[in-house]
Amino acid sequence: WLSWMVLFGNILFSVSAYLSYFELINSTDAESSVYIFLDWHSMRERGVALESLIGVLAFLLGMIVYDIAAVMELISFSRQLLIFQKVLLLLGGIGFFVGGLCEVLHNLNNSRLLAW
Repeated sequence: WLSWMVLFGNILFSVSAYLSYFELINSTDAESSVYIFLDWHSMRERGVALESLIGVLAFLLGMIVYDIAAVMELISFSRQLLIFQKVLLLLGGIGFFVGGLCEVLHNLNNSRLLAW
C-alpha cells in the first residue's frame, strides 16, 4: 500500500517536472508548441540561462529515474536488481541536488526576477 502511494506521489512530481520542462522549451511566441525535444540553438538565441536549462533537465531526469525505482519497488525481484534500484535512487538524488544547486545559482544571479 505504501509503495503505491509513493509511486502516485512520484508521478505527480514527474508531471510537475515535465511542466517546468514544457514551459522552458516553449517560452517563445511561436504558434505551435513543442512537447518533447529541446532546440539547443533556439535556447541560446533566446538567452535562456545555462543554470535554468541544466536545472530543469536535472529535475526532470531525476524524477524519471525515481519513477523507475518506484515501479521496481512494486515488483519482487532478485538481490542484484535491489542493488540496481538503490543505484537509481542515488542517481535521482544527484539529479535533484544538481537541479537545486542550479536553482540557487539562478536566484543569486537574478535576485530581482521571479524564480523558475
